[in-house]
Amino acid sequence: MTDFIITAAISLYLLTAFFCAASIISDRNINYHLARAGFMLAAVSIIALGAVKIHPISQQTFFTLATSIWGYFYLLSLILTVIGGYLYFSRWNRQWKSFMALASLFVGIILLISLPFIDSTRRFTTQTTSTLLPLHIFLSILGQLLFFFSFAGSVLYLIMERNLKKKRFMSISDRLPNLESIEKFNRWVTIRSFFLLTLGLAIGIIMQLISFKKIFLGTAKEVHIYFSWAVILGMSVLRSRSSMSSHRISLINIFFFFWVMFLFIFTNVFILKGFHSFQ
Repeated sequence: MTDFIITAAISLYLLTAFFCAASIISDRNINYHLARAGFMLAAVSIIALGAVKIHPISQQTFFTLATSIWGYFYLLSLILTVIGGYLYFSRWNRQWKSFMALASLFVGIILLISLPFIDSTRRFTTQTTSTLLPLHIFLSILGQLLFFFSFAGSVLYLIMERNLKKKRFMSISDRLPNLESIEKFNRWVTIRSFFLLTLGLAIGIIMQLISFKKIFLGTAKEVHIYFSWAVILGMSVLRSRSSMSSHRISLINIFFFFWVMFLFIFTNVFILKGFHSFQ
């Protein structure tokens, strides 16, 4: 059952990405309707996958899920799906199809990466049992996933800017948000990403002080979250000031997003020892 649901989920996310891209390239409304239908079915499948893997839902089962290597990837996919649903019903609705073309593909890739670990017993070797741990994990993941949308917005900004300069694919440009709207969204999402990650980091520091009487233990997971926090802080400062062009800021955003993702995959999959590591 689990294999069938996760295969269906991956297929639906990839189809959603395809039809989102098709709805941008073509003005046929059927593509947009299929993209919405695919996203709704993908959301149902990811929820069903969680229901099969974690039952009953409680703080203990959430803790078990969040501390397993597969569960960590699952939470990334679930939260990214929730953010996608929020965008659809928010004032950023016009950006939905362009962002979900990347986000749905990203979720599909995350679920594909998680397949070898679906029955893995590897999990965090944390010594803390603090009730704050689920909140720390949730806020940290949410903050870093919002940073993904600033990456998607940066990619979209560069595509739109190039089309306008070259005066190419103007029919496609008409179906995408304008540069000012994209930049406002990038600023909006980056600031919230920094705020949420800061909260998650603060809660993590409090837990370490209580459990270990230390602020920093020097583990790979800590290095990753501090690096992510510093990157998002830097991007928040850059986007809040007008001293640098949006084009250059977008390039910087894309570069550092790939670095953050590389460190995330490396620390979660390949590093085996230490606090917050998977065994």
